[in-house]
Amino acid sequence: MWSRSHARKSRSGGTDDEVQRFVAFGQLCHLIVTARIDESSEEWARLLSTGIRHPRSI
Repeated sequence: MWSRSHARKSRSGGTDDEVQRFVAFGQLCHLIVTARIDESSEEWARLLSTGIRHPRSI
């Protein structure tokens, strides 16, 4: 994992915090889509998915 994170940092020119935020946001997006969290009306699901939108598959 170190080499992937190192590659992201060197390519982006971002700080450690910026790279961490980018990777964490990507993982959250992946979780929301694969677990269909954005389809839930529960409060915890709304908390995680507020402001994050993904195109719907056809």
